[in-house]
Amino acid sequence: MQQAATHTTTLTVKWLSSFRWQAWILAVICLIFYANTFQNGYALDDNPIIINNPSVQSGIAGIPDIMMGDAMETSFKQQNSNTHLEGGRYRPLSIVSFAIEQQVLGPNEPGISNDKLLSDMHLRHVVNALLYILSVIVLLRFLRRVIFPNDPLASFIAALLFAIHPLHTEVVANVKSRDEIMSLLFICLTFLLAFKYATTKKLAHLIAALSCFLLALLSKEYAIALVGLLPLAFFTLGKKSIQQSVIATLPYVIPLGIYVSLRVIATSHSDATVSTDSLNNPYLYATASQKAASIIAVLLDYVKLLFIPYPLSCDYSYNQIPYSDFGSVKVWASIFIYTALLVAAWILGRRRHVAGFAIALYLAFLLLVSNVFINIGAPMGERLAYHSSLGFVIVLAWLISYLMHIARSQKAVQAMTGGSLLLITGASAYIAINRNNDWNSDFNLFTKDVQTAPNSASANRYAGGAFIKYAEGISDEWRNSGEKSSVLQVGMWYLNKALQIHPEYVDAIVNRGVGYIAQGKYDSAMTDCKTVSEHYPHHPGLQYLSYNISDHYYKLAVEHCKVKDFNAAFPLFKKAIEASPKDPELWTFMGYAYYSNNDCTNTRYAAEQAMKLDPNNTKARKLIKMCAEKEMEIN
Repeated sequence: MQQAATHTTTLTVKWLSSFRWQAWILAVICLIFYANTFQNGYALDDNPIIINNPSVQSGIAGIPDIMMGDAMETSFKQQNSNTHLEGGRYRPLSIVSFAIEQQVLGPNEPGISNDKLLSDMHLRHVVNALLYILSVIVLLRFLRRVIFPNDPLASFIAALLFAIHPLHTEVVANVKSRDEIMSLLFICLTFLLAFKYATTKKLAHLIAALSCFLLALLSKEYAIALVGLLPLAFFTLGKKSIQQSVIATLPYVIPLGIYVSLRVIATSHSDATVSTDSLNNPYLYATASQKAASIIAVLLDYVKLLFIPYPLSCDYSYNQIPYSDFGSVKVWASIFIYTALLVAAWILGRRRHVAGFAIALYLAFLLLVSNVFINIGAPMGERLAYHSSLGFVIVLAWLISYLMHIARSQKAVQAMTGGSLLLITGASAYIAINRNNDWNSDFNLFTKDVQTAPNSASANRYAGGAFIKYAEGISDEWRNSGEKSSVLQVGMWYLNKALQIHPEYVDAIVNRGVGYIAQGKYDSAMTDCKTVSEHYPHHPGLQYLSYNISDHYYKLAVEHCKVKDFNAAFPLFKKAIEASPKDPELWTFMGYAYYSNNDCTNTRYAAEQAMKLDPNNTKARKLIKMCAEKEMEIN
């Protein structure tokens, strides 16, 4: 096969075999694909990880907290939730990069203008795209030095297919997913430096390789797969014996030990429990058999997206992918394909064939996010195929190179290959560039992806919330046109659908309550407010519902009091208190209303309730005193 690869290289244009030219071509293509992300704002997980993350917003001063904390800790704190994801999420390196960026951009104080936040995100998108370009160039070097050392054309084809794959749009266009880019970047550098040390035996190269391995681990958990992939690479690609391959991998136990120690410290939750929500535990309602079958079926979906990356979605959560069982043809098709891949990896790996290593790489990375070993919080995700797609493109590049070598008409095959790659690049550009626009904002993303994932509770909640927020921003001059009402109705439809799929979805309940308030349906909003208060008393959205509902009824009650219509006022005061039962001011105001109606018994009761909530409430104490004086006058 090495001879075939060499022969193929001699038939290509010489300048195209140059690393420099290949790197420039790939850089330009990546720039064309992702330049339209530069003006994107924040979307999806950018909010909890970057915008609303105090450690990131603290700049460099926040780095110690980032290094010693769970990546999702801020997100759960914002929800006032005492839960965490199974196994924790320790991937601080990308978050550290966000903090460094914030130090350069300047602090964002609470209440800062949205223009400043958007301006910051524009720069972060530029950094993301540049990191992607850098990672593709490093990937090219890895392919040329380690995977296809005698076939620069195969290396270029593999790097090109990886760079243009539309499945990677989420990784580049969503700033939060920088952890994926950094992870693969340092994984490739680890392989490069490990093989360089194997050749030079220079200590500096070993230290650099170990450092890159640690950085890869700190980027995201994928690098754990190198414990198996490194010795396999030494065996299949480096032509070492099994014993030599294992020995060569032993030094990498040092950074692995450092990482594990840091992770244990950061993800140790003494008082937190693992989330039991189906949105974070996708197989919560599945039987053991259904869970196993569903996991297997999802693996086939990844294969489909690698070959046909359309349509794309940011969300595949409950219940977009229904539970499967072992009576499903899809499950058995997946079993057949992955069994064939395992057998091929074993046979080709023993023969030291590059395709054997590539298949093993694909399987190893995918296994980590397959929900087999640990619940990852979602049945699948496009960003989760980012690392595995490398194995996919390596196999394709090897196959193309092999076919070009055995073809009778070399020039005809080369022309067909070039034409096919141009066609694939054009189609990929069309999908990717348009998909980047979807990631421009939450509204664009959510309203688009709910069409792709119509059965997802999250997708419907996201879309509903986006329409409600959009309606609230409609200017007064357009409100009378009925536009606001129409937008609100669309939002409420999506929220109700989300609750049909997942009746206990608290975020959807809160969003629906907000929608009812925007529509002026305060009694309906009260029902949702009471549900949240009863079952999710610490949810951050409860305060918004409680305040707005109670304020509405309080103002109506005051208006009735002004015209001495106390019979109408008191039920409204009670509704206001029902919405915000822990607000001492409401009890105090109702007490004054009772006093004005010469009802000292209820005045005293209201004042006492106010003082229970606020013992230093001077107005309530004064009310009690006024009642006592009035009763003395009467007696």
